[in-house]
Amino acid sequence: MRVRALAQAADRRWLDRSEGLVVALLDTVGSDDERRRLATAIQSDGRGATWHVGDLADHPVLVVSRSRLDGDVEDVLASAAHRHGHPAARFATAAVAPDEDDIRPAVREARLLLEDPEHVTPAGIRALLDGLPVPIDLIRRASPGAFALWRAGDRQQLDTVEAYLDAGARVSEACRRLHLHRTTLYYRLENLPEPVRAELADGVRRSVLHVALKLLRRRSGPAEAARVTDG
Repeated sequence: MRVRALAQAADRRWLDRSEGLVVALLDTVGSDDERRRLATAIQSDGRGATWHVGDLADHPVLVVSRSRLDGDVEDVLASAAHRHGHPAARFATAAVAPDEDDIRPAVREARLLLEDPEHVTPAGIRALLDGLPVPIDLIRRASPGAFALWRAGDRQQLDTVEAYLDAGARVSEACRRLHLHRTTLYYRLENLPEPVRAELADGVRRSVLHVALKLLRRRSGPAEAARVTDG
C-alpha cells in the first residue's frame, strides 16, 4: 500500500491510524488461493480492524488498526485463522507509527521476520556491539532502566526483557522463546522496575534499552555496576 492508498484508506475510515497500524504477513500451509481466501475471511472477521491489502511473494498482507482490535494482534489473527480451519497459520508483524505514511518499511520488516525470526539480532549486529568500547557510565545515563536491571542481577527479569525486545516486543513470539503463557509474561512485564517499564513504553527509549542490555552483557556483573554508582 503506497502513500496515496494509505491516506485514502484513512480518509474513508477503512483504517484508523490514531494508535498506529500493524502490518501482518500470513504464512500457512495450502495453495496461494487458500491463503488469499483465509486473508479475506480474516478481513471479514475483523469488522473494520483488519484489511487484506494485497500479496507479497504469495504471502497475503494484512493491515490492522490497533485502536480497533481488542488484544494482541498476532493472538487475534491466529485465533481467526484457527476458526477458519488453519491452526498452523503463522503471522509475522511489524508496527507502523501513527505519523508514518507508508507501510512498505513495515512490510519488509515483517517479511524478514517471516523468513528468519532471529533476524532482529543478526550476527553482524552482535559483532558490532561487541566491538563498541562504550563506557559503562554512558550506558547508565543513556538507559537507566537497563542499568537498573543489570545492577539488580535478577536473571529472570533480564532474560524476560531481553527476550521480549529480541522478539520485537511481540508478546506471542516472546512467550514462544521463553516458554511462558502470555499471562505470565504480562505479569513479569508489569512488575518490572518503573524505569524499565517507562523505557519499554516509548519506541525510541525501548530501542536504547535493547542496545544497552546487549552492551551490558559483556560486563562482569552487579559488582561493577555498584562501583559506577558509588563512584
